[in-house]
Amino acid sequence: MYQASLAINPKQPLAYANLGSTAWDIGQWEMAIWAYQRGAELAPDMPEMHLGLGTLFAHGGAYGKAMEALRKAIEIDSGCFNAHHNLLTFGNYFPMPPEQRFADAERFGAEAKKRAVPFPSRGRDVGIDRERPLRVGLVSADLRRHPVAYFLLGVLREMQGFDFFAYSNHQRPDSFTDQFKSACFGWRDVLGMPDRELADNIQRDRIDILIDLSGHTAGTRLPVFAWKPAPIQISWLGYFASTGLDEMDFLIADRSLGVEEEQFFT
Repeated sequence: MYQASLAINPKQPLAYANLGSTAWDIGQWEMAIWAYQRGAELAPDMPEMHLGLGTLFAHGGAYGKAMEALRKAIEIDSGCFNAHHNLLTFGNYFPMPPEQRFADAERFGAEAKKRAVPFPSRGRDVGIDRERPLRVGLVSADLRRHPVAYFLLGVLREMQGFDFFAYSNHQRPDSFTDQFKSACFGWRDVLGMPDRELADNIQRDRIDILIDLSGHTAGTRLPVFAWKPAPIQISWLGYFASTGLDEMDFLIADRSLGVEEEQFFT
């Protein structure tokens, strides 16, 4: 369809972007690269073109080109969070100084803060209701057949005395998803839910400790943490570098991370 449209009018940037996305979905990598490159030539100020190119280059192992394209997307639109997420995720597979990686993370954190409204009542001064079990919120796109889920499910089953609430950001539930639902006190499907609405839901659920399990990987909802919807916020398991968010209070790690790495975390 897109090729037919471009045959009639070869100067449609969005048609090239859609062709690139479709070609990537069906495994035609070279066609996808060509389409995004052509679209970027026609519309160099569209961040989507550079985001698409950066993502494709990274999956093809061309990390240098990927970083360049993703930085270009952010330069055009600093609020292009998908470019931030991909830059930070793929940056862990590309040799670069840790100072640069940390600076990239902090830039994301600053942009997320600009777009959030952390109400005072969502701060750490809320206090915890000691008349009920601690409520622990889990924010993830991987509560399904996924390495994070393989590790997490056993932990949830063994941790007694907590009420777990899951905020699931994926659209492909499977048998693992059903097991998570049975292990949780509360369950919310939040795919497509605006950040403010999700933050409001978390606060209404009176979550005491909110844990992000995705970091900057696919399906992340990290910008929600900039709203500070829970008194204590933690990064764990699905990502191993700094989120860049000042609103993240703790990182759960083991000693293999190394104390010398602490300076590269917000």
